[in-house]
Amino acid sequence: MHTRPSSRLNQKISAPVFLTANPAKTWKDTPAAGLVILLGLHTAFKSIGWTINQPTSFTVDEILESEQINLKNFSNTFVWNGGPEETYVASILHRLQPLPAYEHSIAPQLVLCSLENSLYRVLTTQTSTNCNDFRILVGCHRWGPGNLAWEISQNYWKVHKYDPHILFEVEAESIAPQLCQSGTEVFPHCSAQLKLLV
Repeated sequence: MHTRPSSRLNQKISAPVFLTANPAKTWKDTPAAGLVILLGLHTAFKSIGWTINQPTSFTVDEILESEQINLKNFSNTFVWNGGPEETYVASILHRLQPLPAYEHSIAPQLVLCSLENSLYRVLTTQTSTNCNDFRILVGCHRWGPGNLAWEISQNYWKVHKYDPHILFEVEAESIAPQLCQSGTEVFPHCSAQLKLLV
């Protein structure tokens, strides 16, 4: 008995990776053209990612004010729309070292932590003053077992290698074009890959 191609593909995906949306597809009833997601967790049971190219109108200064934290100079640093699910949860992606015991790396130069535990530490770390070492995101994307692999097999997404430069240093409007021109696709010919995986 052969495993379904999407199931075999599911085993081939290793987070973190970037997902760029196929502009010809409509994803979850909305046009997904230009959408870029950082896939941070991928297992046989679930997948979790965050949109990385959709800044909100809210700034980090506004979060600091609401949390009554006396720090300034983040008025030009925006909070990012991480996705349509769990919009009550704010997370921080950063690449600051060394790490305290309560923070864990997803990959080299990629750490995921909670806003509640790490906001002050991240913002007061010396190298974070250029605002290129962290992102604050609200919400996320979630997939159930096998769902993301099926979407990739149907060409909803292109999969690209993770690059911290793309996440932390490239302007939002340039992320999708740069990934599409970078030649970093993990499965550059998805249909051919699936035939090999059957």
